[in-house]
Amino acid sequence: MKFQIRILAVLVVFFLSVGFGVWWFQQYKQKSKATAAPPRLFFTVPGAKVEAGSNFDLYVNINPNSSPFYSFDLKFTYDPTKVNFVDEANPISNVTMLDSAVISEPAVDILTHVVTIKGTRTVTPFAGGEPVQLAKIAFVMKPETALPLQFNWDSTTNIAGQSAISKEDLAYTGITPTVPVPSGATPVTVPTGAGGNGTPVPTVGASPAPQITGNQDQIGTTTEILPRGDRLYINSIIANPAPFRYEQNVVLDKGTYNLIVGAKVYYNKGRGMVIAIHCNESDCGGGKKRNDIIARTPVFPVKADFSEMQTNVVIPQEGDRKKYTVRIYCEDGTECEIDYITLEDAWGSDRIVNSQFADSQSYTDPRKQPTSWIVDGTANLFGTVDPAAGVHGALIINNPTK
Repeated sequence: MKFQIRILAVLVVFFLSVGFGVWWFQQYKQKSKATAAPPRLFFTVPGAKVEAGSNFDLYVNINPNSSPFYSFDLKFTYDPTKVNFVDEANPISNVTMLDSAVISEPAVDILTHVVTIKGTRTVTPFAGGEPVQLAKIAFVMKPETALPLQFNWDSTTNIAGQSAISKEDLAYTGITPTVPVPSGATPVTVPTGAGGNGTPVPTVGASPAPQITGNQDQIGTTTEILPRGDRLYINSIIANPAPFRYEQNVVLDKGTYNLIVGAKVYYNKGRGMVIAIHCNESDCGGGKKRNDIIARTPVFPVKADFSEMQTNVVIPQEGDRKKYTVRIYCEDGTECEIDYITLEDAWGSDRIVNSQFADSQSYTDPRKQPTSWIVDGTANLFGTVDPAAGVHGALIINNPTK
């Protein structure tokens, strides 16, 4: 009888422990992601830099931030001394509503210089935590004028059922200003591997954790973007801040390059999210040796939506046609979702292969990793490409829900 009681006690303790573990995991999943916040309004101007005399589209975007709503009445002003509508004779024709589920009532007042974007959803509300394009307005920048172009939300703007709204005005200045490249970083030793056909493969075992130092508290400047969909999703859970890395080897000519990163960082911890370019030869010129950092981004800022950071990368004459490594750092519990990483040369060509992580392959079934990117053992253990996410699939790393 005593033996049966002991068995029963053990089972009770076991099931209580399992139940507590499940409860804690569910609580962690809820707390590790961004919580509900007021809906956020913002403008974007996609494409190349706007110049005097050129046409451009101004997009009106909203992120519900997990605060559902059905209708909106948005008003903003434009500067008539710098911009005009493409179709001056019929101003309302320049407004295109982009959500087919919305019953819309746009309006343009050329006397007060106010554009109204008004609409209602009749079936499902605006919800979730991703940006939605509501409308685009066709403008032309007047000749003999200069940037910036200013667009400001009117004080009467409102969203039904929402007592608070986050509104971001736009002072459009064109391409994001270049951020100085920090110095003083220490070398990084990272083993890499290749299969018989030259395809990068993950290294396995207890490989050294990468280190990146120097000006870690410098937060970079980013410009709001709409994500392309094929995202590298990196989410280092705070309970297990395991180091991991993704990298790609490239050969670069002398000259100036533009390192462009589109991402959303949920949480920065420790070193935060940084993209770095390392020397991958015994001598890259200028005193730089293998694993020395040639250039790196500042720490990517925490924002509610996707944004873009641009950093200049200069390859000197003595570094011409040398081998380099582009490496992703997102560690120490940092949570980040990378949409794309490109390295454009002076002619606009991208030197990164599979820059949007659209193509993947299997290393350890059923897990998949993005092709052309070298993955270490830790990343392969905690990461996989989810074909159901994004357009071509997204790489999920340490995501508690997966």
